[in-house]
Amino acid sequence: MNGTIPERDDSDLLSSQLNEAAVVTESAFDAQAFLDDVQSKNPHCAVAALLPREGCEQPVGVTTSPVGLEVSPASVEQLNAAFFSGEETSAIRLCGRELRVVERVEDGAHFLIVLSSGESSGGYAEYTQRGILLVLYDAGMTAAIARQLAVGLQEYVVAEGV
Repeated sequence: MNGTIPERDDSDLLSSQLNEAAVVTESAFDAQAFLDDVQSKNPHCAVAALLPREGCEQPVGVTTSPVGLEVSPASVEQLNAAFFSGEETSAIRLCGRELRVVERVEDGAHFLIVLSSGESSGGYAEYTQRGILLVLYDAGMTAAIARQLAVGLQEYVVAEGV
């Protein structure tokens, strides 16, 4: 050692500080932006929504894509009840559609409610930590693809803590 101080690379220091700032200021999950992005990338997905889950401490607020769809507290209550086979649910009027529960499907870590709203339209609902993820489809999207979309979205939303 000759007593000289090694030269410091300021770009490394700046990069380190920016990374630390990014960790500190990490933004919260933006449900509206997320659902709008999902729908823009899946044109046959008629509706993507996050609805309040009953029984959890901090349920999500109502978020729909497209924005502003009809979601009454009574319909959210009916959808929550649809997850339980002992609960009788008639048609659920939600997001401008009349939905009927076709079946309840347990698929590994997923428990899906299969919904029908007509001959070539329907959807899936699944719990997240603080909400219910709803994916509705119309002609042009098959039930199988809609199911894959619902399962994938649910996993992402749960990973985000929602």
